[in-house]
Amino acid sequence: MKIIYNCYGGAHSSVVAAALHLGLLDNTRVPGEKELLELPLFDGTWEHDHGRLFFFGIDDKQREIYVLGKRNLGRQLNDLIHLAAQAAGITREEYLLVDALPYVNWLMVVGGYTSRRLHWERLGRPIVIRGIQTFYWQIVNKVEQVKKLVPITETKKWVLKNGVNITGDRVLARRVVRSFWLAWGITGISLDFLAAMVNNE
Repeated sequence: MKIIYNCYGGAHSSVVAAALHLGLLDNTRVPGEKELLELPLFDGTWEHDHGRLFFFGIDDKQREIYVLGKRNLGRQLNDLIHLAAQAAGITREEYLLVDALPYVNWLMVVGGYTSRRLHWERLGRPIVIRGIQTFYWQIVNKVEQVKKLVPITETKKWVLKNGVNITGDRVLARRVVRSFWLAWGITGISLDFLAAMVNNE
């Protein structure tokens, strides 16, 4: 089973959710600034990382946890991945998409934009951290629901290269989603997360 936590940039709410799932953050208290900044990928992805599937770890039930930045795809991300998975013969029981975007508040939006887009980390990070701390219990509750609902299944591993899951068969993934990609007018986002799904290792 692959569990993919996703948000706008794959740098804040999805990272915190993945960290909670793997026990990297305490789910009984709100984390401090140092704890959050020490998390892999926290406030550390850029625009060119959007659309890339980052492996975060394996939980206690051997489920693979990933983080993905989807920009403004919203629920359309589900359609893209379901379509690519269907083309690759992957069943929906093999992966779960968890939307962490509803747990983004205005502090995280302002802080994330200031830090990631304007590159003013000193100004933006304290704001986004405050936003995370404010919505922390909502994220905790969501992750606990996910951990209880997801069935345990054995699936084939995806290829991992340079921290991003990819395969050699990018052509198939691109053909499957090209019309959707152009229709939605979303450009500049990597298709690595789709290419990863057609691996038959």
